[in-house]
Amino acid sequence: MRFDLSEVTKNLLRCSAGAMLCGFHGLTALHGCWNYWLKGEAWEFINMVSELGFPWPSLFASMAALAESFGAALLALGAFTRYSAAGVAFTMAIAAYRDFLFYGRFDLPGFYALVALFFVFNSPGEFSIDAKWRR
Repeated sequence: MRFDLSEVTKNLLRCSAGAMLCGFHGLTALHGCWNYWLKGEAWEFINMVSELGFPWPSLFASMAALAESFGAALLALGAFTRYSAAGVAFTMAIAAYRDFLFYGRFDLPGFYALVALFFVFNSPGEFSIDAKWRR
């Protein structure tokens, strides 16, 4: 196997974006989801989802929390990459839309959406679980 810098950078992008989304945002969202469903605590994220006009805001907030946590972790590992990246891209596109509506900017969720969209249409790289399963 020869050294391919594009494969290294692709894997670095996938791992770092997935790990940062999961670590900085996903685990917090998952914790709020857990406390809402199992402990009956209030979850402010549901109000934000409701402001966007989604029906069943608690369900959609929970799906967003799962995409930001488990979907991002799967993206970082390169497992079920196209599917996890599609869920992350959709969730982050909505987050970017919300940030643009309320704050006039969409930098971080827009970045995560673009990275995830890249992996919807491209391979996850040679150093991924999907690549190991293909062999």
